[in-house]
Amino acid sequence: METYRHIEGGEHTATPIVAVILWITVFMALLGCQTLPMYHSAEPTYALTHPDDSPIGGKIAPILAPHPGLSGFYLLDNGLEAFAARALIVDAAQWTIDVQYYMYLGDNTGKLLMERLLRAADRGVRVRLLFDDLNIAGADRYLEALDAHPNIQVRLFNPFHYRGSVSRIFDMIGDFGRLNRRMHNKLIAADNILAITGGRNIGDEYFDARRDVNFNDIDLLAVGPIVNELSDEFDIYWNSDVVFSIKANRTTEEKGDLQKIRQHLSAHLEAMKDSEYIKAIGQTAMIRDLLVGRLPLIFARAKAVYDAPQKVVTERDKLAKTTLAAKLEKAVPDAKTEILIWSPYFVPGKSGIAFLRKLRDKGVRIRVLTNSLAATDVAAVHAGYSRYRIDMLKMGIELYELKRQTDNADTPAKGKKWIGGSSGASLHAKTFVYDRQTVFIGSMNLDPRSLLLNTEIGLVIYSGDLAGQVANHFEEGVRPEVSYRVMLAEGKEEQAKETPTNEDQLVWTAKEDGKEVRYTEEPEVGFWQQVQVGIISLFPIEGLL
Repeated sequence: METYRHIEGGEHTATPIVAVILWITVFMALLGCQTLPMYHSAEPTYALTHPDDSPIGGKIAPILAPHPGLSGFYLLDNGLEAFAARALIVDAAQWTIDVQYYMYLGDNTGKLLMERLLRAADRGVRVRLLFDDLNIAGADRYLEALDAHPNIQVRLFNPFHYRGSVSRIFDMIGDFGRLNRRMHNKLIAADNILAITGGRNIGDEYFDARRDVNFNDIDLLAVGPIVNELSDEFDIYWNSDVVFSIKANRTTEEKGDLQKIRQHLSAHLEAMKDSEYIKAIGQTAMIRDLLVGRLPLIFARAKAVYDAPQKVVTERDKLAKTTLAAKLEKAVPDAKTEILIWSPYFVPGKSGIAFLRKLRDKGVRIRVLTNSLAATDVAAVHAGYSRYRIDMLKMGIELYELKRQTDNADTPAKGKKWIGGSSGASLHAKTFVYDRQTVFIGSMNLDPRSLLLNTEIGLVIYSGDLAGQVANHFEEGVRPEVSYRVMLAEGKEEQAKETPTNEDQLVWTAKEDGKEVRYTEEPEVGFWQQVQVGIISLFPIEGLL
């Protein structure tokens, strides 16, 4: 195809193709010169300073009194219950609700929770909504409308300059260094006395509400002093200079109509009134049991650990000891006997391998559960992980990869699902157990993105009881009916020394229909999927995973 055409007078004029290329080049150059929006937010606001004075606080105080200095925790290992817990603490709030998420989808559960947040604002509760600006697909117009409510403020973390899907792509290309770094935190708190944090975002796949794919995940319901630390984290982010009011990107055309959104959410609630979700919320007595002292809480010392929001605008080599990973290393005691690691995206890198080797040299048993290639939702991350499998196996680390679960999967017990275990499920929990005495539950994966690019949050709980609960779930998850055990093939040890990334040296073992099975290549995936991962592994993109 010709790119120029000759016209009268001897000049050459670009065809539309070249004009488009030139326009894109100029547009990208302009984007590259952009900074964050000039319009910031309203005056700073903060969490309650005396949460015990709130109605919820008055009911919780007698429950905490016998456990001075300790916080109470309840493990949320079931998706439907995890959603009900969020809906119910919104309903229970009397003064404030703070919501902070990496992803908020405008699907069924997203709309159900949004309707309850709007109802809370209508009864006078102050609602602060903070979302990362990358993953609020389908929720934009709702958030625009909610921000018009006098008791609701919506702010965006590290926002794009433009709202349109196409222009956002160019925005990302032109300002990739900033926009590639996101807020991965997950938190919801009521009256600074109740909170939920962990691995779940807000979307159907996190609450067992989809038929095709769901995530196995873990959250914690927390009460007591630890919630003050979580609220401090929220305030630091809410008032930071990388967070902007949603008004900063609003145009007249985009501005939502609160009354229309209110009607839409009410209609959606009516349409779902017979769903298992609405029934579950009505039947779940968790918060009611909590407020009368019947919920079986585990009381323990705990510490909130999190990245500073400025991490996303700080050069990697200047992060030093300020990251969540560095704080976690200080917060947990040195493991003496065992570490259990759950991470859906597990790319240890050279520094991680060196750290794991030091632990193994001290005799610490290390067991890792991550997603198999068939179960993962990000093939590129699996490519990054796969290059370290042989190194880890050679040093004696035990590797397990979650199977792609189907309706016919052999679940641990009849009527019981392994932390969700629904059709098409993949692992999403981010949890580490140290010597079965200390546990971390949060949003941080063990990969370069969580460690160096995104911001994260989590809780360290010093409790053998809670660590034991999580460890029991781990043991269920590594059963051969649920996961593959990855090992070096017999007689391949010497070959592994010469070609440390050759996957011909690996075998995957499991049980299917009660029989032991053995695979010599990635189970349950086709040839082209394996080729795709192999090609991706050739590119130097580990730092972006």
